Amino acid sequence: MQVHGRGSAKLGSASRSNSAPDDSFVPTFYAPQLTPQQFLFVSSPTQGKIVYTEIRNFQSISGRTFPLVDSGLGQPCGIAFDRQRGNLYVADRQFNKIFRYYVFVDQSGPTTKLATDGVQITILENTPVQWVAVDPAGDVLYSDTVAKTINKIPASTVDLLASGEISASQLVPVSIADQQAQALVAVQTSNSSGATLDTTDDSTLPQANILVLYEAKSNPNVVTPAGIATDGVRLYWANSAGGTTGGTAVQGEVQPSRLVQFPGTNAPSFQSLSLTNATDSAQGVVRSNKMLFFSSNASGNGAVYGVTESGQPLAFVQGLSSPTGLVWDGDQTVFVADTAASTVYSFPIGRIADSMPLTRSVVLNGAMGLALLSAQDPAFQLRAGSLKASFSLLQWFTFVMFLGIAGADRLAL
Repeated sequence: MQVHGRGSAKLGSASRSNSAPDDSFVPTFYAPQLTPQQFLFVSSPTQGKIVYTEIRNFQSISGRTFPLVDSGLGQPCGIAFDRQRGNLYVADRQFNKIFRYYVFVDQSGPTTKLATDGVQITILENTPVQWVAVDPAGDVLYSDTVAKTINKIPASTVDLLASGEISASQLVPVSIADQQAQALVAVQTSNSSGATLDTTDDSTLPQANILVLYEAKSNPNVVTPAGIATDGVRLYWANSAGGTTGGTAVQGEVQPSRLVQFPGTNAPSFQSLSLTNATDSAQGVVRSNKMLFFSSNASGNGAVYGVTESGQPLAFVQGLSSPTGLVWDGDQTVFVADTAASTVYSFPIGRIADSMPLTRSVVLNGAMGLALLSAQDPAFQLRAGSLKASFSLLQWFTFVMFLGIAGADRLAL
């Protein structure tokens, strides 16, 4: 468990050097190492890149960021890191795509570095997307701001995209609420015993599709969806407009099962719950082990709120310029990107209170999306050597199959 000895590393205490570049600062430390080795990923739609920095005691150890993906992107916004498998997902609002990169740890030199395999895989295309999440099973979830939907690309479909068996252009959005409602009517009509359909069973759905989980046309809690998060079972999203009526922060399910008919709608929808309508707009959202946090700049008040199980929102942080992306470190700290201030801050969440102290963690022009890798994560054990070996084996079998060499099973690998 972390103990927050932030001391003089609070907001404003870390002085900037006059000779330092714009995207750096000089950190000061007055406490021993309180956290495991951690790396913070930050996206900048302004600069069109993803960077990382090593974190010690909630702030960059060097005050600098290092490029992870600095080409091939338009305006990378929300990002999500699969801390099991090492996959980084990037929502690019300029290209209307979600990209995936494989990230590994390089400890071959005197310092630990992060790198990608250099392969950019398109997971989604032709969709206005700014926010993305990934659950422990490898499912990719995102919000569509134009269609006003909350969507899931199953892990099995992601694997097909990564292997090249299908392309993102082949994916078809499927409303599982509509399909299951139709199937339920058919079952009830044909079955005199009144048996009903198990709506958790999606085995009859088309393969290689996008599952539309929640839709504005049938669910009043989907207004203008923005940030999205999941703990693997529950699904959360924020509304960037209409939060006072539809919910600032909303809870659903990754595998929704209960169909309901909301008043004023003409189609059934999966059940969802408005956790709070404290502000009309919100951006990023993240779930800790105790509560849900969301960022908001409603009425010019840049703040991060935490929502308890009772539904009572608390302004953990106030006075920000334009808070957007959030990430939880898995323990007692949440990081928030203040896009207008080009700064990422952290604050403690070990106790429930208003106006917690801020620590300036790292600076980056236009910082927006956040993700985290810790030495405690399975993905931290991934190395470049094992990656290259696995790709070499795959390439060899592909080569053999392509040539159709007889007796390939006798070749020495």
